[in-house]
Amino acid sequence: MMLDWYQLFIGCVLILWALSTPQDRNALRIVLIASLASEGIVDFITRQIHAPWKLVIPGAVETLTIIAMLSWARNRTGYLQAALLFVAWIAHLLCYLHLKTGGQLPFFYDNYEAIIQVVAVGQLAVCYDTLRSIPVRLYYTFKSLGFAGGWSVHDAVVRSAILHRKGETENQAGR
Repeated sequence: MMLDWYQLFIGCVLILWALSTPQDRNALRIVLIASLASEGIVDFITRQIHAPWKLVIPGAVETLTIIAMLSWARNRTGYLQAALLFVAWIAHLLCYLHLKTGGQLPFFYDNYEAIIQVVAVGQLAVCYDTLRSIPVRLYYTFKSLGFAGGWSVHDAVVRSAILHRKGETENQAGR
């Protein structure tokens, strides 16, 4: 079985959450829980429903996710996530209206999945504190293992040596 794009999105969110900075952690946790719930709802509930109101269920999940973002992720990442989820909520609403009005809004219905994919990419991109910290952490990890130009001394060791004047006292004793 091949993974679809939404499962890859959930995998990316899981990786970002595992490596997240404190600024992004709550927002990523909320996105992860909501995405897993949405995947379960789509797989087990909405596939059996053949009516326009099946779009109400994902819209309700997005409403709860927006409320969670505004309640527990009250920072730049949470607010941007909530704005992107609002775009997805509007897409669900317009698709519902398209079906209820007999096809009066074809653009949103025809491009629904593309709109949701753009929102998903945006949800990953707004976690730029985490995205910026991952290469920095990888660099320092490789540097401490000796892969980035020789063995390194941790900053804490250097700071401790400076604060305790170790090099200065050894030089005075050697005279």
